[in-house]
Order: sequence, then structure tokens, then C-alpha cells
Amino acid sequence: MGTTINEKFRIALRVELAKAGLTQRALARSLNIPDTTFSDWVRGAHPAPPGFAARVAKELGVSESAFT
Repeated sequence: MGTTINEKFRIALRVELAKAGLTQRALARSLNIPDTTFSDWVRGAHPAPPGFAARVAKELGVSESAFT
């Protein structure tokens, strides 16, 4: 079962993407996730898989706690 992405995650993602100089699309591609799927998870249209926040944090080089 997936997890629901909350508003804190969305805000933190925008901040960390800006710091890294990346777009959401670029991050999705670096994680080998289709752009639309990544967007659906972030928007909450579909639950994200377990470990999604950890994967995002690792790719951005930040602590997972930044997203929780």
C-alpha cells in the first residue's frame, strides 16, 4: 500500500529542488520514474509507494527528515 504525500512534503520538495537547481521533471527522470507518475504521487492523485520520500531525499542529498 502506498503513502499519501502531505503538504509539508510538497513544500519541502519545492525548496530542495530550487536549492539543487532541478525541476520536478529532471528529478523524476533521475529516479527513473515517468514524469506523470511522479507528478501524480506529489499531487496526491495516487498514493506514492513506500520509501518514496527516502528515494527523493537520497537523490537530492538531503536527510529524509526534510520531507517528514
